[in-house]
Amino acid sequence: LKICRGVHLLLGCCYVPILAEQGRLYNGIRNWLYNPENIRHYLSEELRLTPQPPEGVQGPEGGKGTATTRKKSCFPASLTASRGPIAAPQVPLDGADASIFPNNVVFITGNYVLDRDELVEAQAPEYDVVLCLSLTKWVHLNWGDEGLKRMFRRIYRHLRPGGILVLEPQPWSSYGKRKTLTETIYKNYYRIQLKPEQFSSYLTSPEVGFSSYELVATPHNSSKGFQRPVYLFHKANSPSQ
Repeated sequence: LKICRGVHLLLGCCYVPILAEQGRLYNGIRNWLYNPENIRHYLSEELRLTPQPPEGVQGPEGGKGTATTRKKSCFPASLTASRGPIAAPQVPLDGADASIFPNNVVFITGNYVLDRDELVEAQAPEYDVVLCLSLTKWVHLNWGDEGLKRMFRRIYRHLRPGGILVLEPQPWSSYGKRKTLTETIYKNYYRIQLKPEQFSSYLTSPEVGFSSYELVATPHNSSKGFQRPVYLFHKANSPSQ
């Protein structure tokens, strides 16, 4: 991702494997990722953890494991349970160089859709790039038009002047397959008026504020459902631009 070069803060609203590699190659970048996957296969062998013995059990070096040590080596717990140990040292709490991989890749689980418009207005700019990949459909189905619009407006406010939104929206044709997942989704599906083909117009409208956008590419994928266009939306360097 060439747009990652020179970037200091990047927010990913969906995990993309290449981001972990970007964090390793460009030590100045700091990635904040939502909905993470295990990144152990992106790390070198030197970074693999030495297994810690259970609490009270003597290890090979004569020391005993502790609950604290065991807890630190399991992050996040659900991933280590389903995919095995993470092949990276736990990020130190104090004195760590946050610019060096893997300390510059941080995972946070959370809901990016704020509850109220007032909270969106209070959002301060923090990031140079925001990635929103394979996400719009799920926000749309769970929170409707208002939730999606609130997310788009928050992304704009979250970006610094000159920032970029990388957007990969799912097509409307894919929504219907998921409309019966929950009662809320079912109701929202039939209330949606802002269709994916209208996203670019909405994002560049005065209600959001992006100054321009461009189609980057439509990636080739063995799965037809993932052959979706990827767009860049640009935030002006100053309000007059």
